[in-house]
Amino acid sequence: MRQTIKKHTDFAQTENDSVFGTPYFVAVARPAKLDAGQYGIRATKKTLKRAHDRNFAKRRIRALVREFDETMSPKNDYIFIVRAAIIDAGFSNIRESMKYALKRLEVTGKR
Repeated sequence: MRQTIKKHTDFAQTENDSVFGTPYFVAVARPAKLDAGQYGIRATKKTLKRAHDRNFAKRRIRALVREFDETMSPKNDYIFIVRAAIIDAGFSNIRESMKYALKRLEVTGKR
């Protein structure tokens, strides 16, 4: 299982990052700072007002990170920025979006 990104400064995007947006989240991939890739989830109060909703969204993303851990490149760090639509969406729809986003980030990351 991947480790989580802890530092606030590690969430900042650079122009070299690969970005792909879905209706439920924005996925960002960048070269890993450590030997093994990490992941981070950003769920802000501006997007989701209630703490319950932010926690629910993060649990959904964490479950998908565990499921797709082998698919995710160990040479990349991934950041997932939650969108409000993730709360009302079915889990299978979010899973399909994650699968498609990881595939697209893999392709765009090889530039």
